[in-house]
Amino acid sequence: FAHSTDAVLILDGYGIRNSNDAAVNLLGCEDQQELMSCRHLAVFSPATQPNGQSSTLGFLAHVEMARKEGTHRFEWLFQKRSGDFLPTEITLVVLPSVPEEIVCIIHDLTARKALEWVAESMAARRVAEAK
Repeated sequence: FAHSTDAVLILDGYGIRNSNDAAVNLLGCEDQQELMSCRHLAVFSPATQPNGQSSTLGFLAHVEMARKEGTHRFEWLFQKRSGDFLPTEITLVVLPSVPEEIVCIIHDLTARKALEWVAESMAARRVAEAK
């Protein structure tokens, strides 16, 4: 938990219960206290996700899916206080021994998304040149 390079948070019905330093750094917070004072991870998200859904309602729907299935993985767009967007993959895991808590693992997809964009741009250029 503490030494993971991925951001790891413990969520409960009241908000963020605990987090590692990677979560503090990834989300651009000053310290763990600032991060844990937020009631909801949607605070670190744009108002809507790329699919047009409200970030608050969307995240709650993902939590509900994790509660039903035990685990749930999805892509999520955060927005740092600097205004920069942060594409991520989130895995939510409900702890069987403490079902009111959910482990939230956030993996930064910035590099992967940049490579996907380059590959798509190159493919589009090849198609345009072939015409």
